[in-house]
Amino acid sequence: TNAFIVKLFKQDVKYGEVLNKDESQDAAPSKKKKKYTVSSEFKDQLSSLMDIVDLTEPHFIRCIKPNPQNEPDRYDRKGVTEQLRYGGVLQVVQVSRAGYPVRINHQECWDDFKVVASPQI
Repeated sequence: TNAFIVKLFKQDVKYGEVLNKDESQDAAPSKKKKKYTVSSEFKDQLSSLMDIVDLTEPHFIRCIKPNPQNEPDRYDRKGVTEQLRYGGVLQVVQVSRAGYPVRINHQECWDDFKVVASPQI
């Protein structure tokens, strides 16, 4: 076997039992083997994915097609309105109009409005 490939897969649960066979025979049999199932694989993958997602700051760009034929200089008002409605954009506009603006963090708010605060603050 290729030593590089063995090193890559030695820590993997699926292949660890085969690749670490010699080491496990020398060790004391006091530990119970972890049973490997499809659901445990799914759980591990989902946990790993959630760790990655938690580290990101997602930003979404909504692309709106002006017409189903993708032709220049044509605008399908009904189709665009449906895309905006299903994408939730119209709800955001309604909420903003109702007086609930996008939230800004405390530091930005302070920087914007400290000029009107009393000197004692």
